[in-house]
Amino acid sequence: MVLPTLFMDGMFTDGILYAAVSKNLAHGIGNFWDPHFSAFMHPHFHEQPPLMFFLQGIFFRIFGDGFITERIYSTVLIILSAFLMARIWKRIFPENNLFWLPFLLWFAIPQTLSSFVNNLEECTMIVFTLATILHMIIAFQKPNSKYYHFLIAGFFLVCTGMTKGPQGLFLITSPFFFWLFFKNYSFFKMMITSFIVSSVLLLFIFFVILY
Repeated sequence: MVLPTLFMDGMFTDGILYAAVSKNLAHGIGNFWDPHFSAFMHPHFHEQPPLMFFLQGIFFRIFGDGFITERIYSTVLIILSAFLMARIWKRIFPENNLFWLPFLLWFAIPQTLSSFVNNLEECTMIVFTLATILHMIIAFQKPNSKYYHFLIAGFFLVCTGMTKGPQGLFLITSPFFFWLFFKNYSFFKMMITSFIVSSVLLLFIFFVILY
């Protein structure tokens, strides 16, 4: 479904912009907190948070400056998304081997394929989104959990925000919906876990503002 289109030349404007900013970072032009597009347009590129540019910049350092680099990056994201979806499915339905089904349904949506082909930020964000949900599920399924999985979930939630901004932060509501639908832990634990996950995000925002 994806490989023939993914490795063709040509890309949507936003994807080209993000690839250029990432490649500049790989060459030491700009830095994590102050990415650079060009001297004439967006010399201080603050249109989006910087995490995707930093990660894709690592790929440009490893694989060079050709257009194939952002394609390799997108392919890695597809593989990670499939792996995390399968892990989540196995956690919720351990006796069911249809772990491939949610990925197939998700990837059958034309916008999903288009996003990966065009190097959009949502493709990086979805990996952190799935990782956040996975660690929340693991923590909720362990009755004697020491909450460190919620701290990890909070970390990935920060990564989601640092990739795309507020769009990914809806996951703060996840503990409430887990409590509402699964009913396998108390309302008090739901409040505590919500506080832990939110605190990681708020502490990060606090230190960024302080910096």
